[in-house]
Amino acid sequence: MLITRRQALRNSTFALSGAVLAPKIAKAETAASKPQAQNPGMYRLEVGAFEVTVLNDGFFTLPSAMLATNLAEAELKEFVKANHLGTDTVRAQMNVVLVNTGDRRVLIDSGRGGSPQPTTGRLAASLQAAGIEPNAIDLIVLTHAHPDHLWGAVDAKTGTMHFPSARYVLSDMEWDFWSDPERHGSFPERWRGMIRARRPPSD
Repeated sequence: MLITRRQALRNSTFALSGAVLAPKIAKAETAASKPQAQNPGMYRLEVGAFEVTVLNDGFFTLPSAMLATNLAEAELKEFVKANHLGTDTVRAQMNVVLVNTGDRRVLIDSGRGGSPQPTTGRLAASLQAAGIEPNAIDLIVLTHAHPDHLWGAVDAKTGTMHFPSARYVLSDMEWDFWSDPERHGSFPERWRGMIRARRPPSD
């Protein structure tokens, strides 16, 4: 069963709450620091007791026709023109959220990882600008397993994890759907190759 965006967000919220607040989770070896500087690749704000940092992962380009598949071509052209989105293509910005709880760092999704469009994959640079090393990420909550939310977790060239110290949280429905080999036959070939390339190394 394919999870809906609403279900994925609901599940990830429950997962984040449990993973961050459950007393059974071991405390990080050192308390997470709270650098205060802003940078063009990030934006910090306080949400209750948590520090939230929005990190830029770059952008990717989509055909404008994907914006509203229920519109007639003439209506779509009028819409994109009125909103200055581009007649043929639209640029979609990609941002990843980092939650600093004070003793651990929780990343919400892991970006696209620079594939197949090299204009993505800026998360590592944004983390560096924020003064945070990849191995300092304790937990990654994946809202769903679309490429722009998941593929940044694995370096496709080396087969290594970008965040080697992190635990990952993903809803059962998402895991069952995307890890089912029988479903892969319905995916485009380039997607199947990318899925194989980004499959984490087995223990």
